[in-house]
Amino acid sequence: MFRLLSRCLRPPSRPTRSWERTVFCFNVEWQPSLDMEFVIENKELIKENIKNRKIDVDLDSVLSDYDAYCKLKVEEQELKDRVTSLRKAVRGGGVSEEKKATMTDQLCDLSDRTDVNRPARKAAYIKHRDSAVDVPNSISPHTPVGDYEKAQVVDTVGERPTFAFKHRDYIALSNIHRLLDQPSALFASGPNRMFLRGPAAMLEQAIISYVFQLIYSKPGFEPVLGPDIIRESVVKACGYVPRGDKEQMFRLGGEDDDLVLSGTGELQIAGMCSSSGHPSHSLPRKYVTVSHCFRREAEGGMFYRMNQFSKVELFAITQNDVEKSDAVLMQFVNIQKEILSSLGLHGRLLEMPTEELGNPAYRKLDFEVWMPGYDDYKEVCSASNCLDYQARRLQIYKGGYRTPRLPAYPDRVWLHTVNATAAAIPRLIIALIETHQREDGTIGIPECLRPFLGNRECFSPPSPPRTKDFRGNNLIRDFH
Repeated sequence: MFRLLSRCLRPPSRPTRSWERTVFCFNVEWQPSLDMEFVIENKELIKENIKNRKIDVDLDSVLSDYDAYCKLKVEEQELKDRVTSLRKAVRGGGVSEEKKATMTDQLCDLSDRTDVNRPARKAAYIKHRDSAVDVPNSISPHTPVGDYEKAQVVDTVGERPTFAFKHRDYIALSNIHRLLDQPSALFASGPNRMFLRGPAAMLEQAIISYVFQLIYSKPGFEPVLGPDIIRESVVKACGYVPRGDKEQMFRLGGEDDDLVLSGTGELQIAGMCSSSGHPSHSLPRKYVTVSHCFRREAEGGMFYRMNQFSKVELFAITQNDVEKSDAVLMQFVNIQKEILSSLGLHGRLLEMPTEELGNPAYRKLDFEVWMPGYDDYKEVCSASNCLDYQARRLQIYKGGYRTPRLPAYPDRVWLHTVNATAAAIPRLIIALIETHQREDGTIGIPECLRPFLGNRECFSPPSPPRTKDFRGNNLIRDFH
């Protein structure tokens, strides 16, 4: 039994292929491969980019930190070279004992200086790294400059619903059908959380199953289910930094703990692909995942914006070519359009402006769906092309196997990453029940979801409708 166990735990005699690799080292210091030469050469262009995005990044401070790190790095290398030359001289012949003793004293002095320089250089690197990773990606020529009002409508899907009766919002429909239970969630878990009950719970599972199967049926997609707990270094490497001082992540343990609850499925897949090389013939690599998402940003958003929700996410690694990564981006957008159309929803596709882009995004497209209860379009899914921004920080490159401990090569080709939301479940549920409601209180079920709901054609309200929980509280509060 012991021999069998030791054989199973024994590492492979040779490294596996890069796209099937196993990494056996942990707690490796995060060393993103940042293109500081580009930043120095395009300083004014990047400052304009920062201004257009309206983000708080001091580029002069970033470059100052980089200069300080480079000086210490050069000084450390010079000390190492002097130590090497002195050691060769001491070991070589033709040196008197008196001179050899002097050189030995010099070696001790240089070694002490090296020991002092090393932690200073490491601290300078961490300071430079932590400031430089906040520098945003470049901006696509397709992206309009400005705030949300500058967003451009590039496509539409479906027809805007009309009603011959006074339609209800999702809160009223929830009270009729017993869909959402806020007081019990407040009692059991806290604010900004919700119990999905009855048809709502079934709708979530049906949407996930339908969307997951639809995407899996398309060529080239690999389904992945990952852990909801990830390292904060992966979050930072993906470029997700809070705007302002407000914490967005749920941490596990104390401030020094590197583990957090994931805010989106993109993070898990990006972390899975980190420190890996991908041959040209294997690209693009496309993934689909279902995950729970945890975010502190939910404040009074009710069911539309909660601390915890489910989402189907798309992620891809593509060639280092803007045309090819943009082609994958549009493929993801077409999948989003197919999903919304099959669900019988009306929406519009927006080319998002600079102030709506996160740091990693080179280009971002949002689908907004018409929600009758809000009497407005609301975002339900988005898609972003991040070029090599995340790949440089996660060590995702073109080529063969390489362990994370080896330094990044200067001529390495960094690949592009693309991500998209296929289905943000709570928002789709709101849009579905508000769009397909009927005058008699029933809610129609789109044909594509019926196989996952026992072939039902509609949800009928219970008789009599119940609007109070067992404590006598309203099942969900009205926010209008």
